[in-house]
Amino acid sequence: MKTAAALLLLVLPFGSAACRGEAGRKPDRAAATAPAAPQPIDRTPQCTQQPLPGDVPLLPDGVLLQSLVMSDKGLETGLRIHEDGRLESMSVGQQWASGKILPPDQLQTVRQAVADARLGQVAAYHRAVVPRRGMGVNWLEVRDGGAVVVVAMDDACFVPEVHALMVKLVLLFD
Repeated sequence: MKTAAALLLLVLPFGSAACRGEAGRKPDRAAATAPAAPQPIDRTPQCTQQPLPGDVPLLPDGVLLQSLVMSDKGLETGLRIHEDGRLESMSVGQQWASGKILPPDQLQTVRQAVADARLGQVAAYHRAVVPRRGMGVNWLEVRDGGAVVVVAMDDACFVPEVHALMVKLVLLFD
């Protein structure tokens, strides 16, 4: 008898119905299905692409890149990188102020980052479907291969191509 019991244990897998004392019962489908892993909640605001408005800030001649942040109150801050490597910045309520001059290798890195960003594919006004109170607009204008490319984004909108370019620039200046 002991030999038969030992043989039975070897033949039956440990998870079988017979081992659990459930032989002859119909399997419960709910018990057989593992619960799904919880999914993260996507809190990214929904944005749509619309044509650029008529009041696009002017990209001055000789400027390779201009980034402007306009608050809902019209206050502006910004950064410009000129084709010759000069940097300018603007604080709220101030005029553009000259900064350092980028060495040729850093300026080439900026040009390459602008080309790699392929902003022409996302040039538009990225508007939040549900605007938030106090939301401003971020403007990014670049000169890429002679063409001026403009991307505008409500504060809440995330445009991966713009983000990738800004990360490269931050790493360059940090």
